[in-house]
Formats: sequence, structure tokens, C-alpha cells
Amino acid sequence: MTRCARLVMGALVGFGVSLGGAAAGGEVDLPRFPSISPDGKQIVFSWRGDLWRVGFDGGEAVRLTSHPADDLASAWSPDGSLIAFQSERDGRSGVYVMSPDGTGVRRVTNEDGTLYLNGFSGDGSRLLVSGAIEGDVYRSRRPYSVSVEGGPLTRLHGAFGEGSDAHADGQRYVFERGGSSWTRRHYRGPDDRDVFVFDDSDDSFTRLTSWEGNDGHAKWRDKDTVLYLSDRGGDTVRLWSMDLDSGEGEAVELTENSDRDITAFDVSGDGKALVFTKWDGLYAARFKGRRIDEPERLVVTAPDDAFPKRVLKDVASEVSEARLSPDGKVMAFVAFGDVFVRAVEEDSPTRRVTEGMDRERDIAWSPDMSRLYFVSDGSGSESIYAATVKLTRGEVKEQFEEKTAEPKQAEEAEADQGVAASEADGSDNGDVDSDDAENAGDQDAKQAEEDKPDLAARWADALRFEVEPILVRETSDRRPTPSPDGRTLAFQRTRGDLVLLDLFTGDERVLLEAWDYGMEFRWSPSGEHIAYAVDNENFNSDIFIAPIDGSSEAVNISRHPDNEYSPRWSADGRVMSFLSQREGDEYDVYMVMLDRRLEALSDKELGEYFEEAEKNAKKRGVIDPIGFGGGDDDADEADGDENDGEQGDDQAKETREADEPAWRLDGLDDAYRRLRRVTTYGGSEFNLEMTPGAERFVFTAAGGAGGST
Repeated sequence: MTRCARLVMGALVGFGVSLGGAAAGGEVDLPRFPSISPDGKQIVFSWRGDLWRVGFDGGEAVRLTSHPADDLASAWSPDGSLIAFQSERDGRSGVYVMSPDGTGVRRVTNEDGTLYLNGFSGDGSRLLVSGAIEGDVYRSRRPYSVSVEGGPLTRLHGAFGEGSDAHADGQRYVFERGGSSWTRRHYRGPDDRDVFVFDDSDDSFTRLTSWEGNDGHAKWRDKDTVLYLSDRGGDTVRLWSMDLDSGEGEAVELTENSDRDITAFDVSGDGKALVFTKWDGLYAARFKGRRIDEPERLVVTAPDDAFPKRVLKDVASEVSEARLSPDGKVMAFVAFGDVFVRAVEEDSPTRRVTEGMDRERDIAWSPDMSRLYFVSDGSGSESIYAATVKLTRGEVKEQFEEKTAEPKQAEEAEADQGVAASEADGSDNGDVDSDDAENAGDQDAKQAEEDKPDLAARWADALRFEVEPILVRETSDRRPTPSPDGRTLAFQRTRGDLVLLDLFTGDERVLLEAWDYGMEFRWSPSGEHIAYAVDNENFNSDIFIAPIDGSSEAVNISRHPDNEYSPRWSADGRVMSFLSQREGDEYDVYMVMLDRRLEALSDKELGEYFEEAEKNAKKRGVIDPIGFGGGDDDADEADGDENDGEQGDDQAKETREADEPAWRLDGLDDAYRRLRRVTTYGGSEFNLEMTPGAERFVFTAAGGAGGST
């Protein structure tokens, strides 16, 4: 195991997070799969893997089932005497029935394959289910029926389809065909969903919808009216009503939800009441003629014992990504879709930065460690945010000590401060010689340096964080990557455009228009260029280097009909490595000396260069606080200079110029001729990284040892 792997595991194992918990006041959140009683008075829904019953107007729900496995969709029998439900309690999903009070649970189906509950037959003697259990070449579900008492499945008809709902006459069944995902917006193709009616009396099929998008989840409201979900009304799935005599052209849109999809619905047996789920809420409405009243979101509560108080989770195996801070002392990581931070020292506490139903990812540290960037989908589109430390444990302790200090101690401290101030301004001697002034200046500089906030310590000791939006739009902005000076943020937008955002002015500029969602990019150490690997129209990926100021075109430094990925810069920007597929259809590590002068060095001289480059890389450290807010407020107060960020940039630039020989990244047109193959393993290499001095390469290899590096 590598040192990096040991570090990550050591930081995460044994950490527990609090999950679950209830909405405020014991309110039920995220109810699913609603079904309504024939008389429209009771609603059954699935919540936290169990079935619950509540009145049509909401209120406190009653638990009907309690099982470690998931109990999902449900349906009421036409006479209201039974509730059928779909459950995974015996392995694969099957169908069960019980009384409306939750007693008398028994299994109905015993198939090896997964079955989905659709409802009851018109007379209530049989259950309607669907599943792909016959091994058909065309892998789609078929509709079946089974006796409420159990027994073999019987095909409802010979066509593929699902979601069957029985008419009260016992002869007609409305169902849907097609398999396009409901979340795939504006799909127009042969797999779109449509609603059909099957008439058992003459084995005939009638197509009810021909919309190019999705129509489905159809249910009978009465003998001549069908309700169904459709995405024809805009960007959301809404509820529609169709009179069979009038047809699709006269269908009525019942809901006007423009924010979220309706995910499931049910209608009472008398056709007067409607219930549906949208996002995290349960809604109910009553019919007025062909239309409905304004749907009302129900307030549904549950007993206190239904809410887990606290569940501890070990996130060691749930971490989806992790990033070390620039100084290597703090680690940020994502687990369960939330952002956490902790110091890398053993036994350090872990702090939760974000929480909630939103999903966070793509974390990145600002170079001065004042900000932690990440992407969240809480706005409905992937957007970029930044977290800063608002309050630390040490600050709380200081505040507590100040508030609880003895009056005498406070007076002594005030007196000591007065003496110190008197000595500092020279009130005891009217004259201050030049040496004293110089010493005072040195002391001020030293004090200012000491007063600079230890940002690593603040993150490690944080109690409270502040999250601010950086870019919240509908354009799907992701993979935030700050420049080395921290002033510019590179990120991907829409399908794959590479965009630069000036964090001080808010100006945006598209550096590259691309369609490659998986494009990878890295800043050069100077911040003047970006290297990226991007697919062209023929799905061939090459490595490009582009100046961020647009002064010249991007240069293709790999130029090969096979794929190249993962560009990596050395700390001085003079060497680049990447993965290439050009030899034997396997990926190997390649490198190129971007500084041509390195090509002329002997092996001995090149070894000395790598050794010196490694030493210089270790001197870089963390840049001074930039000054765009958040965790750097203390720095501004410490030196009283509002341009502290600009001075920090200048200092970092001066350090780089002092450590590195003067050279410019130009003349790259022939770089593709100067590539060197680094590895020759029998399999492919992946997950490439290069040490800052370019003296070592880190990667994973497939195919075992052998070859050379």
C-alpha cells in the first residue's frame, strides 16, 4: 500500500456520521408509491422501506409493515378489504397481501424473477403484475395476472407491456409500452412510452397516445376516462386526463407543476379523489368535473419511534473522492454525497461541511487554503460553491475565557496592555533613534508574520462553516479548478466547454468549446497555460496546451491517431507526462521536455536537474491569503492592508522567479517529435501522477510486473 493510500485510510477509518433524522416536527419526508382506498378516505405510501397509512387530509401516519427489507408499491382491492404490496423481504421482489390494518400478511407470488405490482383485477379476485421472467430475447416486461390466493402466473395478453390497470368491467386493461427513462428529457425515439388499451373480449389493442415523448402509468378514472403521466407539457412530467371518445387531441392537463416531476399517482375507486407524489411531498386533490382543485401538499407526521435518533456510519469504504490541502496537513473528502474535512494527524476530529439531500462532488482547495470549492446539485443544476471556516473550537474557547475571566485578572490584563502600548510608542523617551525605528519596523514585520492565520489549523479545528455560491446557473458547471495564484477558476460547462472565471471581477471567458464531457485539464505552474486532453469528432483524444490569454492557438503536443490522456505538469512547468495508447493498443506513460534545453543534457546533468527540481518544489509551500473573503479576514486585519492578496501573488511570483531559470513555454510545434516512452509493462497503466520534481511517476498497472520504467 502506498503512503498516500495509508494516509487516506488512516484518516477515515472509524469515523462516524449522523444519518437519518426526521424533518422538523416529526414530519414524513420523501413518501413514495401512494395508493388510495376505493372510497378516497385513506392513503397508503412507502416511507423508509415500510408501508404507512394516513387519512386523505394528512395527519399522523400509522405503520402497517415493519421489516428490514423494502416494502414498496401498494394497491387497494376494489372492495377495500385487502391491500396488496410489493416487497423484497424474501429475496427478489414479489407480491404480498394484508388487511388494511397491516395484519394477516401472506405471500402471493413465488417466482424466481422480479415482479412488479400493478393492481387488482376488476372483481378483486386476481392481482396484476409485470416482469421479465420468460427469458425473451427482447428484454422487456410482460403483463401477468395471478390469483389472490396464489398459484401460477397467467399472461394477460401476448404483447410486451407493464403498468396494467383493470377496468371495472373486467374486460379492458390500460397499460404502457416502451422503456425510455422518465428522467431523459426530450427523448424522441422508438423506445418512447405510449399508452394502450387491451380488450379481453376480442383480443384487440387500441393505441391511446402517440406523443413522441413519454406517456405512461395510466389508470382508469371511470368507464370512459384514463389518467396518465406525460412529459408533453414542458420540461416536467405532469398528470393528464383523456376521454376515450374525444381522444388524445382533447386531453386535459390536470397539473401545472413546472418545478418537479410527478413521480407516481393513484385515483380512488369512485373517481373523485386523487393523490400523487412530487419530489419530497405527498399531494391530494378532488375532482371538479374533468379537472381538479388546486392540489394540497399534505402534512404527514409519524410517531417519534419511527425516526432513527442517530446512526453511525464508517465512511472508510464510502469515500468517493479526497483532496489533500496545499500544505498536506488537511484532507477534504466526499462521502454519502456530503463534504467533510479533517487533519491528517491521527485521532483528529472529522468535521462535516455540508449536509442535506443535495449531492456534492468535485472538491478543490484554493491555493491559499482559504476556500474549499465543490459542486452541488441543490439548485436543480450542478453549480459551484465555496466553503470557508466561520468559527473554530479555539475561538469558542477564547470567547468563553474572556466572558468568564475574573474582574481582577481583566484589570491586570488591561494595565499590562497600557504599559505595553506606552513602551511601544516611546512615551517614556521623547526621542527614538534610527536603530530603534529599524528594530521597531522589524518587530512589526515579525508580528505581522506571526499574526497571519494558520489556515490549516483553522480547517482542522473548525466548528462552523460558511458556504457561498460562486456560480449558480442552469448550465451545469462542474470540476472547479483554481489557478496557481488563486485568482481564476477553470471549470467545465454544459457538455464540455472549458470556461475561465475571474474570481475578483466575475468575468467569464470560454477557453475551449468542446463536447467531450470527460475532458481532463490541468493548470501550468505559472498559471499562464492549461493542458487538456479532449476527444475530437472521431473520438480520438490528444493532449493540447493553450495560453489562457488567447494570444495563440492551442498546440497539439501528442499528435497521434491513438488516444492520449492525463496530462501532468512538473512543478517548474518544464516537463509534462501523459498516458498514450500508441504502442500495442495498451496505455503507457510518456513524457516530453517542454523546455528544449533539457534535451541537450547528459544523463548525469539530467539527474542533477531532477534533484534540483525536487528541492525547489519543496520550497513552494502555500501562498499568502488572496483576500477575496472567507477565511482570510483575519489576515487583512493583521496587516491592515486591503491589497494583501495582490502582495501575496507578487511574493509567490518572486519566489518562483528566484527558484527557476528564465525560460518561456513556446516552440511547442515539434513537441510531438520529442516524446519519450517511460514504461513498457505488458498491460496498461492508469491513474497517472508525477512528483513535483518530475523525477518519479506514480500509476496503477494492469498485467503484472515486467518491462521497465
